Amino acid sequence: MINSDFNSPSTPPSPSSPLSPSSPSSPYLQKDHQQHPIPPYYVQPWITDNVINLEDIIKHGNIIREPEDDNFNYVISMNINEFIEKFHVLPPQQQGFLTKSGKPIEKIIIKLQAISTMLDYYFNNNITSDFLQKTFGSPQIYVGDNLLNYHINEIESYERIEEYNYNQILNHNGTNLINIPNLLQHGIIIDSNKIIKAFFIIISDLNFINIKPSLKFKNLEKQAINQIKLLSSLGITHNNISKNNVCIDEESEKVYLIDFGNSLITDEILDCSEFCDAKKEMKLMERLFMT
Repeated sequence: MINSDFNSPSTPPSPSSPLSPSSPSSPYLQKDHQQHPIPPYYVQPWITDNVINLEDIIKHGNIIREPEDDNFNYVISMNINEFIEKFHVLPPQQQGFLTKSGKPIEKIIIKLQAISTMLDYYFNNNITSDFLQKTFGSPQIYVGDNLLNYHINEIESYERIEEYNYNQILNHNGTNLINIPNLLQHGIIIDSNKIIKAFFIIISDLNFINIKPSLKFKNLEKQAINQIKLLSSLGITHNNISKNNVCIDEESEKVYLIDFGNSLITDEILDCSEFCDAKKEMKLMERLFMT
């Protein structure tokens, strides 16, 4: 694997840092944000002094998805107690590993974007080091910036959706919720020289993550399309609707969206009475329920 020289911050980010949760920028959400406090289950970014070994996480977890083509994500399921024991992190009550009801969780899903994996992809596909060096200063800076933007998109999407859901529960009896896993933690993995090796998010376990849309679940198609409409009302376009990123909870008969790293986020409420990106996503969603 190729080592990165993309340097980590020397101190934890300030509240205005890209790695920190921020107030949603949508006018609709700003109004609600002033009326209601941030939900208590929100978490701060996790910049740990512990050296968390990327290879060890992959080795000790149950791999759900590996990097493939231009998808650079490892998705790994792991028991929370094993995670704490293996990587010497703080106990769950101190790191935010709680459900919204305040109960400890048993399993987590870790999503990793490793800089070395993305570098390997570019080099293996003849996107040469010389090109990246001349254009961006170094391949590592280009890759690090790309993964950081991906990381920020995902966090901001989760935060907007979580606050929207919180307000729906508070004011509308929990109707029209957007179904996503809980964002439990996010941050970076560094080596002993304080070099960033990967970005990560930790979400609540979805034991149905491999149950995908199909003709069998045709009755849930309208619900799935409505999820896209609700996202557009928050100024979010998922931008990567595929079988990998949609899953079905058969028990509750709910459609869940995951993986918001490619999302497009705007301050505007998208009007889908006319052509927009969300219209295309609705068509893509329809196709997922046709096979």
